[in-house]
Amino acid sequence: MGIGAGPPAPPVPEVLTSAEAAKLLRVSRRTLERLNIPSVRLGRLRRYLRQDILDWLRQKALDVEPGELFERERKPKRGK
Repeated sequence: MGIGAGPPAPPVPEVLTSAEAAKLLRVSRRTLERLNIPSVRLGRLRRYLRQDILDWLRQKALDVEPGELFERERKPKRGK
């Protein structure tokens, strides 16, 4: 083991809860709901397939035009 290396991270399950999917994307659960990522509703619960999330993310990356990220203006923060 290297310096500062901890135990290996547990594998990500194939079927994710909303909290797990949000953690995978490093966004809030509320943001996750707004992204319209393919999911399955099981009663009141929503489940995400890990591969669907990764495919959605790859497609979003392909949809961005070169330089587009730098051309967009930032929205002013509230209260400023």
